[in-house]
Amino acid sequence: MEKKNYRILGEFIKDISAETKDIESYIYTKENISKYKLFIDINTKPLKNKMAEVSISTKFKENDSSNNHGYFEMVYAVVVKIDEDVNTKEILEPIFLKDVPTEVYPKIEKIFLKKNRSKIVSLTAYSKSIAKILDKHIDIVLVGDSMANVLYGHKNTHSMKLDNIIQHTLSVKLGIKNSLLVVDMPKGSYNNHKAAEKNVKLVINKTGCDAVKLESNKKNYKIIEKLVKKKIPVMGHIGYTPQFKKKFRVEGQTKKEAVKLLKEAKLIEKAGAFSIVLECLSADAAKLISRKLDIPTIGIGSSSHCDGQILVTDDMLGISGFYPKFVKKYANLNRIIEKAVKKYAREVKQKKFPAIYNFLNGSKSRKKTRIKK
Repeated sequence: MEKKNYRILGEFIKDISAETKDIESYIYTKENISKYKLFIDINTKPLKNKMAEVSISTKFKENDSSNNHGYFEMVYAVVVKIDEDVNTKEILEPIFLKDVPTEVYPKIEKIFLKKNRSKIVSLTAYSKSIAKILDKHIDIVLVGDSMANVLYGHKNTHSMKLDNIIQHTLSVKLGIKNSLLVVDMPKGSYNNHKAAEKNVKLVINKTGCDAVKLESNKKNYKIIEKLVKKKIPVMGHIGYTPQFKKKFRVEGQTKKEAVKLLKEAKLIEKAGAFSIVLECLSADAAKLISRKLDIPTIGIGSSSHCDGQILVTDDMLGISGFYPKFVKKYANLNRIIEKAVKKYAREVKQKKFPAIYNFLNGSKSRKKTRIKK
């Protein structure tokens, strides 16, 4: 593989805008979405110390420029550090116009361009082995603080420490090539904007993750705003937020509650979050919020009205022992693992394992292997 002569230092959403002039335009757009096309524009802005900002503008609009019923546009910026020995136009142009956009564009497409078009698929991972499997099939891998319950057997997520999150993210990162890697910031790590900035930068710098997720306590949208201004991508989280709420219940069951949640979601969107998790919301509330927001919503126990879904992988594989109503078990690995362990135990006791071909110096044949002196 050819060695890269640049490094990507950071990625962030620079601008999001959308326009639908009136209800007629909305109906037209909905009925003629197949006539819309994606337009891409790339611009480069030089910075100090051999750095540059590469802005990739993606605009989704009608192919016929004479019509203007509405559009959706996003500008995604990448800060690039160029190697010291790179100084000619012939080398720089391919970096800015081909290499960098090619490297980052799949992540943009997976998140923003799926809004109202195709569903975003997300799951949790805490290790390289699981992450490697997930990466082939899903859009977002979340290193969730749910590991406190799933891996460590704690009653809640409150005891999860930053060091735990970092160590598991380092493992997960080794298995990720295509998916967007998002990390849960643990309880207590973002109590104020100074602590949030310090701890988030620590996580990103040590792990190389793509974004972080912050649970909402109805006030910390200002912290999200400050992080985004520092060019840190943030995913929001409303509804049932385990770090702040003790009682597990479906939220947004009344119109008043749903409107309240929408206001909270709007504040998070305005703060600059690139997406938002809706946990345990009523179907009506999830539908309302998903329709009113420009950023994608990712549901867990919040109906199919969301732009995407996320589950705890151990729950959907049937190995966690925690199966609330909103979880569908796609496998029963508990049973499969138990069967394998029982067979292993039986063969060890019966001296069937290890067989001669399992020896490090053995072969599939039953011939004795001489050990050289």
